[in-house]
Amino acid sequence: DRAQHPEVRAVALATLAKAGPVHGGERALRAACARTHDRDVSVRKAAAEAIPALVAAPDDKLAISTLIAQCQGDRDHRAREAAITALPKVVRPGHEPSFAAVLPNTDSLDHGVRRAAAAALPLMVDGPPMVVQAIETLLRMIEDAYEEVRLAVVHSLGKLAKPSDSEVVGRLIACLEDIDPT
Repeated sequence: DRAQHPEVRAVALATLAKAGPVHGGERALRAACARTHDRDVSVRKAAAEAIPALVAAPDDKLAISTLIAQCQGDRDHRAREAAITALPKVVRPGHEPSFAAVLPNTDSLDHGVRRAAAAALPLMVDGPPMVVQAIETLLRMIEDAYEEVRLAVVHSLGKLAKPSDSEVVGRLIACLEDIDPT
C-alpha cells in the first residue's frame, strides 16, 4: 500500500509551500487543491495553508474556488479557519464571492473561525458597500464571549472605520471600560 500517512501528506504540502510556485508550478497547486478534500483534517488544513504560497499569479481561479468551497463546506473548524485565513492572500480586495464566503463564518460556533473571519474582512473589502457591511458585521461581533475574537474585531475596525464614524468610536470607547474585577 503506497498510501502515505496523513502527517507525511501534511509535511509534503508545507514543504511544497516553502519552495513556492516556481518549483512546483501548476502541478503543485493542483495537488494542494485536491488535498483540501483529504479525509484527514490536518492535511486539509495544511493544503489551505499551502495554497497561497503556490499561486503564481493573483486571482488564480483554481485557488480561489478551492478556498471558497473550503470556507463554505469543510466539516472541521480547523480547516475552515485555515481557508478563511488563506483566502485574502489569493484574491484582490472587492472579490464579492470570497467576501460572501467569509461573512457567514462570523457566526460560526467555533471561536477560532470567528476570529479568522473578523481578521479577514478588512483585507477583502473594496468600496463603501462592502466596508459598511464589514463594519456592521464587526460591530455585531464586538461583544463576543472570546477575547481573541474581540481583539481581532477591534484590530479590523481600526483598519476599516474612519475617525468620524461615531458608532464605531462609541463602541471602541465602551471597550475601555474595565469590567474585569482583578
